[in-house]
Amino acid sequence: MSNAKTRKRGVTRFIPAGRARAQFSRILRRIRRHGERYIVNNHGEPQAFIASYEDYARWFGAPPKALVGIRTEAVARGLDKLTLSDINREIKLTRRDRKRDR
Repeated sequence: MSNAKTRKRGVTRFIPAGRARAQFSRILRRIRRHGERYIVNNHGEPQAFIASYEDYARWFGAPPKALVGIRTEAVARGLDKLTLSDINREIKLTRRDRKRDR
């Protein structure tokens, strides 16, 4: 019985770097839905740790007030729903405008 309802939250899994790169969206989804954590290894050596923002905040304290304000404003403006394509388009337009204004 290994379905989402019977899995323990906060399980830490090991994953090779190449697989982590290829499945990053899936990893983020599993972190969000199941509270999983990942240790990313390269040639068998641990290199990175991926966990939820809630885990980070619990381990290292409350987020800075500025970050809370930015996040609240982003949600209010619907910016938390932007796709990667939307974000990349905005970056490209902003860079173009800045270059033009020089």
